[in-house]
Amino acid sequence: DCEVKVQESPHYLMNKNPRGEKEFRLRPDIVVRGGGRILIMDVKWKRLNNDRDNHYGIHQTDLYQLFAYGKKYAHADNTGGDVRLFLLYPSNAKFRTVIEFEYESGLPLTALPIKLAVDKKESVDNLRELFGVEQVAKVA
Repeated sequence: DCEVKVQESPHYLMNKNPRGEKEFRLRPDIVVRGGGRILIMDVKWKRLNNDRDNHYGIHQTDLYQLFAYGKKYAHADNTGGDVRLFLLYPSNAKFRTVIEFEYESGLPLTALPIKLAVDKKESVDNLRELFGVEQVAKVA
């Protein structure tokens, strides 16, 4: 069983600004909690490619964004550090395979090609297969 939330925003990048307030709300596209782990996914509408020398077309700002999500959620949600990060991109002729990265030990990032133009059931089935999720208990 797991819980899926879309655009949740309980965390801030800064817990205290000069005025003593929280600032820069974090808002990942999809957060899945279950089995003592958190999967954080952000959807990007950019076309990746197979050019390793140019980082497959992944923008550095997207990597920083996911790193911030990973660090904040691992600390604030008391997961024991089991946070997994995913960037979801539309698949295309030059981007059809999974790309694995690791920020640091225990904080992996995976870039996933997602097939577009499929019906809702097929999309859910694709995500279940990618993440090894059998059943989604609640979508918020």
